[in-house]
Amino acid sequence: MKIAATRIAALIAAFIRPSWAGRCGTPLFEACIGASDPRYDPSASFDLKDQDAIWEEYGGYWIGTNENFAPDGSPRPPSPYNTDTKQGIPYATDVPFQTFVNRTVVGTRYHHHIAVIYGPAGEAFCARELGPGEANVIGTGTCGRTGHAAAVDVLGTSSYEKDASVDIFWWTNGQGRGPALLDTSSVRPVDDHTVFFSAGNVGELLWSHTQQMTTKDRDELSGVASFVLFQEDEGVSWNMFYRQRKVDEEEWLQELEEAYEANSVLEEDRLQIPLKGPCLRSWDCPIDELTWCDAGDPNTEACPNNVSPYQEPDAPMKTGAVVGFVILGAVLASALGYFLWRRASRRRKARYERLFVERIAKEVGPSVRRGSVGPSESELLSAFKRVDTGDDGYIQKEELRAFLSDGGVELDGRDFDLLFASMDLKGRGRVNFLDFCAYLGSCRAGVEDGAEGRETAGSGDVEERTRKIARQLSANSRCVALG
Repeated sequence: MKIAATRIAALIAAFIRPSWAGRCGTPLFEACIGASDPRYDPSASFDLKDQDAIWEEYGGYWIGTNENFAPDGSPRPPSPYNTDTKQGIPYATDVPFQTFVNRTVVGTRYHHHIAVIYGPAGEAFCARELGPGEANVIGTGTCGRTGHAAAVDVLGTSSYEKDASVDIFWWTNGQGRGPALLDTSSVRPVDDHTVFFSAGNVGELLWSHTQQMTTKDRDELSGVASFVLFQEDEGVSWNMFYRQRKVDEEEWLQELEEAYEANSVLEEDRLQIPLKGPCLRSWDCPIDELTWCDAGDPNTEACPNNVSPYQEPDAPMKTGAVVGFVILGAVLASALGYFLWRRASRRRKARYERLFVERIAKEVGPSVRRGSVGPSESELLSAFKRVDTGDDGYIQKEELRAFLSDGGVELDGRDFDLLFASMDLKGRGRVNFLDFCAYLGSCRAGVEDGAEGRETAGSGDVEERTRKIARQLSANSRCVALG
């Protein structure tokens, strides 16, 4: 029985549990999603270095040597510069060239700048005939005699995913290419030593790029990249291999100046270093605080209007708590129901007791002397015999019903059965004189309850005397001698 009640309570709890929600992680409610998913945890940092230690090691100043190869493994040759599309590198891409990299991670923001130093192109390239809109140098300079400094800027922010990845919103590559598309550019750690780039403008440039730190001190790295550059509906692809070493700022600046000189880069083509803005490509960098915020920077201090889509919802109440409340509610409801049932039962009992005793009082009333303490044994016996019309010493059920009916007392079937059962305590189906007297003596509460509501009504001396005798009957039923 107890198990069945518990199961019923559990079923009720499962049905109503979703509607009982409150603050997660409190004693009555389920644990917060944020306890296992950092996206929902407001205390989990948006800062990249807090999310993965690799961003600390990956930052700083790096100097590298790059080599480009065509798909067949041959060195990538120089290509004419298209003044309309701003594509092509008319410099010595078929030999190793230097890169100077500065990566900085500050809070939620990722800054990646590369100065690419190309040497002058070879004589064979410079001697080739140029087509419409083509040039064999970028800007000023002379093909075969001057080199070039190209700038790459990569800017991004951490995300609401809190997975240590960077969403890139700005990627300028080389001399003339524009920003990256938001949904196609990202940087993310692969493991403790490896970072993977995926970037590009759909239909223009696609680039996948893997870099791996190769020493215990994480001061050297190697990388491989694959490019596909789309020109006039045809893809031009190449691969890049490179190595980089980590240096301090002073060494980095010194070697950059030496690379400018060694590759004959004109003064006007040299990049503005140290930076005086967010980009190396200072001529094409419309980046301000609003740009960062529009890009989805989750830093709420810098971008207070940016709100994470991962908000901790109200948690459902714990099943045990719901079951407990359901059981408590059931217990309280049962207790209230029992109280109301008991109250109604007492009122029913008091009513039929009062009606019965008053009916008896009408029979014995004329013979009871005024001032007496109550009916005598003989008077009670006389009343008993008026009910016992069969004169066999027992009151039968039908005799009691007829007696009450003759006196104008109408009880419904249930009240009459309860009345008779209260007299016939042994369940024999008949009531003897002792049972009769004992029941009269037990009716005092019912008679007194009925009298309280009727004393002030005042309906004449006869009724008042009847009620008085009824109280005497219930208080002083003396049957022992005759029993």
